[in-house]
Amino acid sequence: MNKFSQAFCFALLFIMTHHVLANTSVDVRSEYESWNSGINGNSSALLLGLGGTKSITPELTASAGFMTGEYDSSSEQLEETLNRNDIDLAIGYRFTPNVNLFVGYRLVQIDYSTNLAQQRSFSDLTHGLGIGVDAFQVVYPKTAVYGRLGISGLFSTIDSDQTGTDRGLGFSTGIEGGIVYQIMERTNIGVSLKQQSSTVDYGDNSTNWKSNYVRYGISLGHLF
Repeated sequence: MNKFSQAFCFALLFIMTHHVLANTSVDVRSEYESWNSGINGNSSALLLGLGGTKSITPELTASAGFMTGEYDSSSEQLEETLNRNDIDLAIGYRFTPNVNLFVGYRLVQIDYSTNLAQQRSFSDLTHGLGIGVDAFQVVYPKTAVYGRLGISGLFSTIDSDQTGTDRGLGFSTGIEGGIVYQIMERTNIGVSLKQQSSTVDYGDNSTNWKSNYVRYGISLGHLF
């Protein structure tokens, strides 16, 4: 088990400690991502993930999520592999029955290798704290829509076998919307659309690095 899986399992266990699984929602999800990174042009990936949200009080929640996947590059001139692991942790406070403000931490690990002579491989570890708001509204019996907006600061470290280590600071913005349908009393399915943009400045060692991704997701959730 790698360090990302270990961290996620610990976080998920932590939010479930109060009365075990009572008032805890767990979901499994699959997301198709289209990513433009400035590293390897346009890429796509099918990501798989697991998440959990624990209601500590009627207003306070804690959540954790993990996604992992491997990208295929759209370039026909390169032989390359790119693996990504995401971990998200958050604490939320519900100001109204439908509106939630959250503070979160995100960690993204990217491992990249290519057949280019000048750039064989590198790893990128990016993490940071952020804030955001989400809201939902029931629009029909058993059906609800939701939206989420967030912004975060980023600290990134790139370790390359050719250029050594570069460190940078930046920020990220994201928006998400989706529909959830209750198929059983405590079980639901959902579809979602996410868009995120990030910019990191590595100072004199490199130019600004920008990335944009769009994710189309489907999920299955259960409330214990």
